[in-house]
Amino acid sequence: MLKKEDGEVLNHLKAQLKLMQKEKQKLLTLIETLEKTIESEERKVSMPTKEKFKGFSYQDNQKYKQAAIDLYGREVIEETIQKQKGKEQEITDGFNRIFFAFSENKSNGLSATAQENIQLAEELHKHLCRYAFDCPIDVFSSIAYGYVQNKEFKNNLDQFGDGTAQYVCDAVQQYVKEQ
Repeated sequence: MLKKEDGEVLNHLKAQLKLMQKEKQKLLTLIETLEKTIESEERKVSMPTKEKFKGFSYQDNQKYKQAAIDLYGREVIEETIQKQKGKEQEITDGFNRIFFAFSENKSNGLSATAQENIQLAEELHKHLCRYAFDCPIDVFSSIAYGYVQNKEFKNNLDQFGDGTAQYVCDAVQQYVKEQ
């Protein structure tokens, strides 16, 4: 029979096992995604952009957070994080949906300033306003320029497809011009 201390150890071990199983599942998903990507490259078969990023999330990039702090200040970012607490997955899904849509439009040869992209830029603006801060249109324009000018932001967006950062920036600038 287990003593009280042994029971605490056992509970701790069970909790650790659950955490490790969650991490294992994430790793298996990432491995599966990587295998599919390699297979699609070898066979020269196109793979949907969304499928290429299965297992990855917009929020995983801690360098992105640090770049945001460097650009906008710790206070603004910490306030935004507080506003987002408990809604992280919803926010991430929203950003991913918007950026995947931009990437798909780019892959399909649609101009960055096409009406569909202007609408996506508007969705992106509303998403920022809802989940981050009340984002004036001129600040939104500056944020979009930051997508291209800041290496961390650019690298993060270009994970959705080469040139996505510039494409989004161009769409946002057209959206801003029309406001």
